[in-house]
Amino acid sequence: MEPKYIEYLNSPEWRIVREQRLTKDRYTCRACGSTKNLQVHHLSYSNIYHEKMEDLITLCQECHSSFHKEKNDVKAAQEAKRKEKFAYRDWE
Repeated sequence: MEPKYIEYLNSPEWRIVREQRLTKDRYTCRACGSTKNLQVHHLSYSNIYHEKMEDLITLCQECHSSFHKEKNDVKAAQEAKRKEKFAYRDWE
């Protein structure tokens, strides 16, 4: 993570936005319903530093980690498929 983003996550501005999202989601993970170890996840970074509520979602730590793992797994699979496609391409 870049220093500016880390600084933002420690700012009063982010705490306000985070609290708004948690309140809107009733302090409940939207994936599994847990009320423990809650985090606010960015669904989109297109409005970073000026997030809209629809850019964010409340997730518990476990679901948040799973989301990022799945996202990384998908990226890895896409990259492998891309490499495989070019490795076997007939260039004649």
